[in-house]
Amino acid sequence: MSQKEINQQEWSNPSNWRWSLYRSEKDSRLWVPKQVSAMGWTLNLSHRRANLWLGLFGIVPCLVVLLMAIIGGWRTLSTSPGPWLWLAGSLALTCVVATLNPLWRHGLSQAFPAAAFGVIAAAVGFAIQGLLNRPVISIVGVANLTWRTHLYLALAGAIAQTTGKCLLVLAVWATLRPTNLTAKVRLGLMVGLGFTVFEILLIWLNAALAGSPVTHWWLGACERGLISSLFHIYSTGLLALGLATRRYRLFVFVIAVHYLTDWLAGANASLLHLSDIQLELAFVPPVVAIWLVFLAMASKTRRESSLAASA
Repeated sequence: MSQKEINQQEWSNPSNWRWSLYRSEKDSRLWVPKQVSAMGWTLNLSHRRANLWLGLFGIVPCLVVLLMAIIGGWRTLSTSPGPWLWLAGSLALTCVVATLNPLWRHGLSQAFPAAAFGVIAAAVGFAIQGLLNRPVISIVGVANLTWRTHLYLALAGAIAQTTGKCLLVLAVWATLRPTNLTAKVRLGLMVGLGFTVFEILLIWLNAALAGSPVTHWWLGACERGLISSLFHIYSTGLLALGLATRRYRLFVFVIAVHYLTDWLAGANASLLHLSDIQLELAFVPPVVAIWLVFLAMASKTRRESSLAASA
């Protein structure tokens, strides 16, 4: 049988299709027609170059954000080292945070495509957040926002971003098809990594377009690269663990901590009468709690899996 005939046979096999996603190690093609040919083409996810293309789907939006920031805020970015130092410091600290769990030592070949799903998760989460919050802000007015207003805005943000993470964790599972619980949680962590990297780039874009000077860049880098990254990476890992084991109380915990941190960030130091450093320190306990609960739940799940396997 020729390779062309093998390709056609694999393409016609319904077991190689799931949610309109195609996977066949025997099919030599990288791109194949969709089941409904008029809808175009799709990746063969088992092809050795598929991960590269999946990663590109995430890196292109990041490059667009960088280009917009450089073009729109060139005067500010070219005359002040603050924004660049903030960006570099935030991304460097994010890389440090990402290594705080041994799951990162394995499966790094999927880190790039899974992080691309995290970029999409951020876009989805922020879009939902905008739909929920924008009408309220337009009615109340930015100048009239109080810490009480942020009680609603923070809750909407926590629910919206958690929804985006959950949807894209499920999508990355359907795409990369992890074979066990550990692999599922690992992919969740990588989705969280892509989420936080894209959030850092969006904040940098907003600052550049607004021409806002970055003061105390080191403090902002610690907030985004250390505290926020710790939260987004390991909260997404917790959500993946909750989805995989149906422990839905983990969703409540993640949303509650996200609600608290978003309210602190929205109400900000001036409304709460806190200094910048006091505000940053207030973020630390709830975010560290997320990390510790993730470590505890991951360890508990491993023990339960070992006991089930030995029984």
